[in-house]
Amino acid sequence: MSGHKLANPYVAATFSHNQTAMKKALINCQAATLLVLQWSKGLFALCLVMLGLLWHAAVLAQTDAAGRVMFVVGKASKHTLNGPEQEITKDMIVRQGDKLVTAADAYVYTRMADGALLVVRPASTLSIDLWRYDAVKPEQSQIKYTLHNGLSRYVSGRGSQAAKDQFRFNTPLAAIGVRGTDFTVWSQPEVTEVAVRAGGVVMSAFGSNCQKEALGPCEGRSATELFASSGPGFLQLKSGEKQPQLIPLNGKVGPDQNSPALINEPSAKEDKSGSATNGMLALKIENRVEKMAAQLNAEAVTQMQAAQVVPVPPPLAVWGRWGGLATNAERDQIVANLLNGREVAAINSYYILASKPGMQTTLPETGTGNFKLTEHDGIVINPQTGKAESTRVLDGSLRIDFGKQRFQTDLKLEALGQMLQIGAAGKVEPGGILRSDLFVSPTTVQGLVGGEGAGQASYIYRQPGTNGLDISGATHWNR
Repeated sequence: MSGHKLANPYVAATFSHNQTAMKKALINCQAATLLVLQWSKGLFALCLVMLGLLWHAAVLAQTDAAGRVMFVVGKASKHTLNGPEQEITKDMIVRQGDKLVTAADAYVYTRMADGALLVVRPASTLSIDLWRYDAVKPEQSQIKYTLHNGLSRYVSGRGSQAAKDQFRFNTPLAAIGVRGTDFTVWSQPEVTEVAVRAGGVVMSAFGSNCQKEALGPCEGRSATELFASSGPGFLQLKSGEKQPQLIPLNGKVGPDQNSPALINEPSAKEDKSGSATNGMLALKIENRVEKMAAQLNAEAVTQMQAAQVVPVPPPLAVWGRWGGLATNAERDQIVANLLNGREVAAINSYYILASKPGMQTTLPETGTGNFKLTEHDGIVINPQTGKAESTRVLDGSLRIDFGKQRFQTDLKLEALGQMLQIGAAGKVEPGGILRSDLFVSPTTVQGLVGGEGAGQASYIYRQPGTNGLDISGATHWNR
């Protein structure tokens, strides 16, 4: 090691510091063990564990690594800035600039150099945007991730705990800062959701006072906090909204339900003693992550592979609300996010529906399909104020006759204290395109049906002029 020169001065200093610390730790542990050998045979073993943690940090510093993959299940890949795509394997090193991509059946668990746990669940893409961890002065660390899509869980380490003002977890819609230790993020083009297991987070919509490129939490009127002590619920930010909303569970699907954890994935517990210093808290977090890695054993993974993992099909289409927003920049950003690798499937004055090329499949030539409404987002333009207000769906139905190539759909909505009925009928055109009958249906519907076994459908709708109300929205359906 003495003949190997470290090119990065910061890394060299960190490694040198860790080497010195390891030598001192070993000498002190040996002396202490001799003094108390009669009553503590396990002390030297404990010291060796501490020495191992220091050595782990030194190795990571030497290689300029952000973290190491503890294990991976399913097919996942790492995309580097300048190198070829690589299949993710156990013990693989991840660095700043890497992008981790998981297939529909894959999980990746990574132990970061500061002791944090980073989990990427199925059908997800996450980037390590910035990784500057200072093991000597963790309060000077700078850490940033972006979850482009899918679901990720993060348990804070020394760096993010000591430098909360220099930590950021982004999605295409939101900035997330830490107040505590353990949270889960779900990201789709039209929505971001965050749940907290321990500690807390602060979440904000991007805007003039909250830039994507910045570090640290965004504060102010556009920010919403959530703490584990607040009770069951999660934060939700939809495309076009100015501030995240607190959503009580009440039977609603939260972030974790969109992509469940592996069997026996443990939960971090918050230290409420109030006596822990930053250093002690970081050490507790690191030890907790070590226990997580031990609990996620091969038996649990085998069980998950054999019985629990059911590949989640990618959504047929995604939507975003672009009309009725305050600025052209906001509209442009939403459209850019939606059309990243997708093409426009339908558009009206308020919503865009986008799909990946080739997502549609051959449709059945006979039979009918009754679809269940799984997601809805809608607005109504208040005729008195001219502003968009949210609608709430009470019931919905979609029936497709594949033999006759026809569909019928109905929605029952509540808005502005009124009960509203939305209905349309139309054709199923080649390629699975849904299009309502012109001049016949009071509501204009545009969308798609497809996916495996023609089991998914998505559409946007607009019904202008009903009781003086302009109503529009977007829906997802499954058979």
